[in-house]
Order: sequence, then C-alpha cells, then structure tokens
Amino acid sequence: MGTRRTSLPGVGAQYDFTTETGQHISVVVHHDGRRFIG
Repeated sequence: MGTRRTSLPGVGAQYDFTTETGQHISVVVHHDGRRFIG
C-alpha cells in the first residue's frame, strides 16, 4: 500500500492511498478538523 501527502494551501492536506488491490482512496483533512473521504 502506498501513501502520499499533498499540502492544500488554505484548506489543509490531502492523503492519497493505494491499496494492495490497486484501489485509490483520498482523504482531505481541513484545518478545522473536518474530513472528506473520496
């Protein structure tokens, strides 16, 4: 499984994951603590 973190200025950070089966998951973590999974 691979992981990558990308800074999102003014928003927070995006974390991208690739599972062992090749699926892609992204999580956006806002500065105020909100999270979005896509």
